[in-house]
Amino acid sequence: MITDGYSHYKCDIQGCENEVYALPDTDAADGYVKRRRIDAEGIERTIVLCPKHAAVYAQVVKTCDGAYTTLSKTGAASLYSQADIDALQTKFDEAEKARKWWGDRYRTLQAEFNAYKEAHPDAPAGGDA
Repeated sequence: MITDGYSHYKCDIQGCENEVYALPDTDAADGYVKRRRIDAEGIERTIVLCPKHAAVYAQVVKTCDGAYTTLSKTGAASLYSQADIDALQTKFDEAEKARKWWGDRYRTLQAEFNAYKEAHPDAPAGGDA
């Protein structure tokens, strides 16, 4: 059986298996969006996104919009890549490891000091016993 009027919607994200055959202007079709953007080389790119990836794309655009707004107001802006985040995570992990080592070392020394004080109670001053 062939039904006219249906369109094939498939997400363009690599590895995404989401696709549907739907009539235009239905909930199933409206979940898929087509987005256009100009890349760094000035070339217009078009992508079809499923509902899940459309939400992710919207977050990316929101982040970029914030950077553009900051750029227009201050002349500078920052965006962080996954490599930037990974580098910060590595530094954080190293700092946590050092903090744990120093904490463990402090507790060990405190226990040794407490044991020493217990074994050597203070003698009264002046030699009177």
